Amino acid sequence: MLRLILSAFILLLAACASGPRETAATPQADIKFVDYKGFDRDLISSLTAPLPKIQVAFYEQITPNALPERLQKWMAAVEANGGRVDITVPKSNSTISGKNPLLIISLITSLWSANKMVQEVSGEAQFNAASLYNAEVILKYDDKNKMVIDKVIFHKK
Repeated sequence: MLRLILSAFILLLAACASGPRETAATPQADIKFVDYKGFDRDLISSLTAPLPKIQVAFYEQITPNALPERLQKWMAAVEANGGRVDITVPKSNSTISGKNPLLIISLITSLWSANKMVQEVSGEAQFNAASLYNAEVILKYDDKNKMVIDKVIFHKK
């Protein structure tokens, strides 16, 4: 009996010594972006489910030039795995239509520096979850006619 109690105690100590265990996130079709590791866990769970469409929304407005690096890596992972990243620009707006069309091109091309980022994510296993998806970055005008990211949608190929 003492041997059984001692064995149970040793197993309990071993379990405590191994530290907290990460629990798998529940797949979700709608995820709010927060720049922390938990976002990656939530997105991986949804991408590997695999859900047909996963929408990533934001708590605050983000301009296309300020796309967070964490999200840039997921876009690069889509491309590194043979997927497409499409940019959906809102219909003409009077404040933009008269300006140089290169403005919109500059917004789109500055979303991320693809070459460097693709090389970074190619070696990281967590980004393999993006291999089944294309991504779409949907832009919109805010109430001050400033172009911001409305949401990012991962579409199953």
